Amino acid sequence: MSTIQIPIYNGISDIPAWDAGGYHFKRVPEYEQRIKELPALGGSSGGRSYRARKGRHIVTFHATQNAASVHKSMWFEDGDSLYDVLALWSFAGGFEVITSRSKKHCPTANECGYEIADPSSITKLVSEAYGKTQEAPINRLVKSALLTYLEVRHVHPFQLKVALLTSVLECLGHLVKDSCSTRNAKKYKPKIVDLLSAVASEWKSCVTCDQIEAFVVELFQLRNEFLHSGVFPYKANIQIGEITTTYGRVVIVSRMLTKLAIQKELKFAMNSSGSIALASNIREFFRSGSFVPPAISAYERTT
Repeated sequence: MSTIQIPIYNGISDIPAWDAGGYHFKRVPEYEQRIKELPALGGSSGGRSYRARKGRHIVTFHATQNAASVHKSMWFEDGDSLYDVLALWSFAGGFEVITSRSKKHCPTANECGYEIADPSSITKLVSEAYGKTQEAPINRLVKSALLTYLEVRHVHPFQLKVALLTSVLECLGHLVKDSCSTRNAKKYKPKIVDLLSAVASEWKSCVTCDQIEAFVVELFQLRNEFLHSGVFPYKANIQIGEITTTYGRVVIVSRMLTKLAIQKELKFAMNSSGSIALASNIREFFRSGSFVPPAISAYERTT
């Protein structure tokens, strides 16, 4: 065990102290003031407007090793279990949670609105998921999917988000052992259709396999046009099956579907508040071509 306190940047939680991966996490005394220095997207909720804020990386917790020994990292060659916990915390929440040793990107709130848990439940969700990942090895494809998804928040053009999200889906698609699809494999990725159909079905989204197929075809056509020609086709409206929508919404919904798919593979509980909100937006998209924009996060409403 060690008494050395490791500064943890950008972690948000209503729980002031918690344990995971052989570490004890404790909020800094100035926590409430410090989270007001994190980035914010801005927007409106409940008739109130919230200003966008560039923000900065800020220490919100300290971690102290509270086990005689800790596990080697599942995902990072030069790290231990602390970095696995922080990766899960980053995935579940709206901010990149890091230490002073981590690679530092510009601070961003780009993942806010895509959280799978709110500040009151996130640490319970993360600690339980970490425990489950220790019970059985994590497939290397899941590792690649997680690390690639964590980069999505750091790229702004839709073109790059599409490239990263389709890469994640290709990783996860290989985990589908036998595709039940009989459609022409040259036109789309059958296993990815099956993967996302299973995600939609699990959330009782009433989305058909044909709708998912049309969506996947459109998404990969976007990716291919960008990679092969450098052109990203901007159109006011596009048709996917019976719905009329936009490319921007296709990218946002692909992000929601991808997040729910990774959540399952990482053994997170599937009944969290954020996941339910994402599933509701996916259901509405395939019904009407639109959805409620990602909400102002609970964090932003308090700052």
